[in-house]
Amino acid sequence: MNNVIQVALLKACARFLPAIVRLLIPNGINCRQMIELVKNAYVDVVAEEHGLNGRPANISKTAIMTGLTRADVRRIRERDRGLRSDALKDSDQRRYNFTALLSDWHLDKKISDYEGKPMDLPLEGDAPSFKALAQKHFGSVPITAVLRELKKANAVERTEDGKVRVLRDFYSPERMSIDQAERVGGLLLDFITTVEFNLHREKSDNARVEYRTTQTDVPVRHLSAFTSLLNDEATVFYQRIDRWLEDKKRYESSPDEKKVRMGFGLYQIHGSQ
Repeated sequence: MNNVIQVALLKACARFLPAIVRLLIPNGINCRQMIELVKNAYVDVVAEEHGLNGRPANISKTAIMTGLTRADVRRIRERDRGLRSDALKDSDQRRYNFTALLSDWHLDKKISDYEGKPMDLPLEGDAPSFKALAQKHFGSVPITAVLRELKKANAVERTEDGKVRVLRDFYSPERMSIDQAERVGGLLLDFITTVEFNLHREKSDNARVEYRTTQTDVPVRHLSAFTSLLNDEATVFYQRIDRWLEDKKRYESSPDEKKVRMGFGLYQIHGSQ
């Protein structure tokens, strides 16, 4: 491939990846997990779309096209397809460590008061302390990092005298619901699928609708009016298309016809220059 195109595509990825990372970090998904998922995606695409005679691409070809080692390709292909469990292993272990720490804090009599309630612990020092408890479950991970994650999950708080107080006995860092996470995946998939189709479609295929309009240097005082305009116009258009699709599905469909998913998406653009 032309190196100029490669550079342009990498720059494009560099522009949108931070937005993806901003969704992942607050929900406990780290870089290593994402790297594993990217490897999986590369192997899947090459296997499915670059084989011969309807068969998946072999391990050697997949390794060459993806830049992975043959061992990596073999390891990935031997797993179940879809979201593989190893990609979630780090997250599961991390969640387990935090939950174990919180549970230990509630159950260990050495860090309980005379009523059996978990004690407020000094941040530093020998046991009983937050440092000792964190090192028990996280080893060499800085205690400030452990404390920060627990505070984000509303599992602990700092007291006026500087101690650490536990607020719950379980770790739940999610910032969004499962439905919201699935919605994000669906929105991004629909958008990128349309863009990819238009880039690689056959000349005989009609392009899929893909419009965008932006202007720079628009005074921010117009944002409210712009949002209202979009809401009014988009609602009318949305309702019209929704009724049309519903009519075609309900009244103009026969059981033996091939069925496909149809729809459209609209989104507002608002950002820096």
